[in-house]
Amino acid sequence: MNQYIVDTEHAAKGLINAIFEEEKKLLEIEEKYAKLSAIYNILKMQYLGSDDPTDIDDPEVIEKLALMSTFSSVHNLPSLGQEVTALKRSLANKALSIDALSGALLQIAKQGISTVYGGLSSCNEGRAIGLQSLKTVVWEARNQANHCEEGNPKRNVKECFEKLKTDFGTKFDITIEPTKSKAKSILDLLEWKNYENYLRDLESLLG
Repeated sequence: MNQYIVDTEHAAKGLINAIFEEEKKLLEIEEKYAKLSAIYNILKMQYLGSDDPTDIDDPEVIEKLALMSTFSSVHNLPSLGQEVTALKRSLANKALSIDALSGALLQIAKQGISTVYGGLSSCNEGRAIGLQSLKTVVWEARNQANHCEEGNPKRNVKECFEKLKTDFGTKFDITIEPTKSKAKSILDLLEWKNYENYLRDLESLLG
């Protein structure tokens, strides 16, 4: 086994485990968010009604306002709304965390190519990922993840992801959200869901 793989095993395993744990937490938050937001929307609709009251001198409006006030107190709508907002924020934060961890794993893999071969051209091709080689996808996906915030990917990155989009769908379209990392989508595509799968691919590239 290549010494680079041996020396980075602990870090790679740690990242894969961390990604798994963060994804598990993300799914838990998504489930809770879906349930609470559905409840909140139903209650808010019942609370507010179909029209906002405007004529506060109208007896029917006065009665409606009173009922709305009571309903809000009983169901604590403001608190529920704040919880839904907080969960939505947590979802975004978890997604960013997962992308960052995924990008770090791609960085380790890409750095292995640089360390062993000094660049991409001399590296083993690895298995086919659609119409591209594993080494190209790893290299360009790392570049996309590292520089996505600039929103201006280089030509090789564009070409790589255009082919990925053709082969595997619009989730790899970097023109839709040009500043979003695609690192986790790449890891899912490569099936790097455990160290054994990652190791198999790294050995095929680095020997």
